[in-house]
Amino acid sequence: MAERPEKASSLAGARYAFFMLTSAGLIVAALYLGQRIFVPLSLAILLTLLLTPVVSRLERGGLGRFPAVLSVVCLAFALIGLVAWAVATQVASLVDDLPGHKANVRARIAQLRGSGKPGLLGTVQEFLEEVENAGEPTASPPGPGAFPPTPPVIRVEQQKPSLFAQFQGVAGRVVGNITLLVAVILLVITLLLYREDTRNRLIRLAGRGRLTVTTRALDEAGRRIGGYLLGHSAVNAGFGLTIGLGLAALEVPYPALWGLLAGTFRFVPSVGVWLVAPLPTALALITSPGFAAPLLVLGLFLILDLLTTNLIEPWICGRSVGLAPVPLLLAVMFWTGLWGIVGLVLATPVTVCLAVLGKYIPQLSFLSVLLSQEAALRPAARYYQRLLARDQHEAEVVVKEYLSEHSVEELFDHVLLPALVLLRRSHRAGELRPEDEEFILHTTRTIVDRLGGQTVDADSTRVEERVVVLGIPATDGGDEVALHMLCRLVQADGVDVEIASDGFTTPGATTLGHGAAAVVVAALGPGGLTEARYLCRRLRAQHPDVKIVVGRWGRGRDPKKSRAQLLDAGANRVAGTLHEARTELVRVAGSPPLHLLAQRTVQPDQDHPE
Repeated sequence: MAERPEKASSLAGARYAFFMLTSAGLIVAALYLGQRIFVPLSLAILLTLLLTPVVSRLERGGLGRFPAVLSVVCLAFALIGLVAWAVATQVASLVDDLPGHKANVRARIAQLRGSGKPGLLGTVQEFLEEVENAGEPTASPPGPGAFPPTPPVIRVEQQKPSLFAQFQGVAGRVVGNITLLVAVILLVITLLLYREDTRNRLIRLAGRGRLTVTTRALDEAGRRIGGYLLGHSAVNAGFGLTIGLGLAALEVPYPALWGLLAGTFRFVPSVGVWLVAPLPTALALITSPGFAAPLLVLGLFLILDLLTTNLIEPWICGRSVGLAPVPLLLAVMFWTGLWGIVGLVLATPVTVCLAVLGKYIPQLSFLSVLLSQEAALRPAARYYQRLLARDQHEAEVVVKEYLSEHSVEELFDHVLLPALVLLRRSHRAGELRPEDEEFILHTTRTIVDRLGGQTVDADSTRVEERVVVLGIPATDGGDEVALHMLCRLVQADGVDVEIASDGFTTPGATTLGHGAAAVVVAALGPGGLTEARYLCRRLRAQHPDVKIVVGRWGRGRDPKKSRAQLLDAGANRVAGTLHEARTELVRVAGSPPLHLLAQRTVQPDQDHPE
């Protein structure tokens, strides 16, 4: 007996989820256990992407490949070594000077405690002292009911390891670090010398039968990572230099150290700067007599970070990395936990590569949705989702954001009408309550009425002779709201759309007391095709010369078959957008009105087939 489609689909989904989770677990385990291989390889690839533009420029200037690669690599690692030596020297000096600040620390604690008055710090310190002295024996004899005296604590001193064992451990760490450094240098030199050959091998390996997609993926990953490294390196270097100079002006000790750390940690998105800022602030609090210096240090970090993030970085870097802030921060935490400080450096480039893979490989598209900076939901879906949650304010925010870069006509065509299509689908699926549907339609109509005045251009000429058009909703209130949008759009063109608001519910309810130049039948999808065809046949039978425009809006172009059915039923034009319908009505407004619908009624029968 064959499985039902729903059960087969759920089983397939469960198998796919199990396969993805198992694969992800195996990959993470391999990355963690294979750090000695993957860490130097990742660092080498990162440095290769950073140095490739410099090597290419030297080669175009006439220098040979090997001299260009050797000179750039030597200069880069000399610069890295100089920075590391400067940081190590400054840190060692700071550690040596810390014992000399004990008196200042005690004075600051006493000052914060309020000159001996009990406070939070004082209470905590007294509590810690009591806990520390709880186990010490007292000279007073125990009273009645007291616990017996604590037996003396016997301390067993562990035997220190031999000098050879200590040397062996230190030597092992030093040799391991030197081996890692040598491996990275050799990999960088090799990748720079044979970068075209390596790229071609990757394309052949991963792009068998998909040469175009693989080439685009590699180019985009290299461009985004290279732009990120070059742009952010320049920005962070300037940030660190400015911090160092500012701290030197404020007479904070070791300004070069804090500048180097601030520039380095700024590669950590959002929080990197604030991992460094408390250190010079605390040092300024200890070494300065008042509270002005630490406040100025915090203000320096805050102002420079705001200026760099909102002005300098967008101007220099643009959107080179293209990652969403929250997923990027989570990725930094993940890679730091997996590979330590090396993972902190590699987090952003590796995340960029994952986002690019998700963009070009359909099976990994979820990575692009999770990591990419592009909006996860289209404006129409965001607008509809907010109205479903009865959040009218945020729905209006979506409208305002879209209007800041688009016209009202584009808002109607690409946001509000697709939202009505989503409403129609939810209604047909039985997922909506009547009050929810009424709220969404009412709110959308209110927004349309509020935007009606913006559809009139400031330079438009006043139209004395106005043309009347009859608008008929094919099915329900969604079609009626769509006709209200069309009505607001064509007002500036000298066209008035009179909507038969009860035309789809009550027979004989719509009667016009004057002529109409055309009829617009609104039929949003999905559904509505049968009703629209019936209305077109009825209208064509009653008024052979009338202009009939059918609006199949909010869902792109209909298939050719459905458009042909509407044209065969008597429609003159099937408009896929409000812009097309508006253009057609403007053409009608340029000709004399057809007084063919005076005192006549157009109603669909209630027993026509669905």
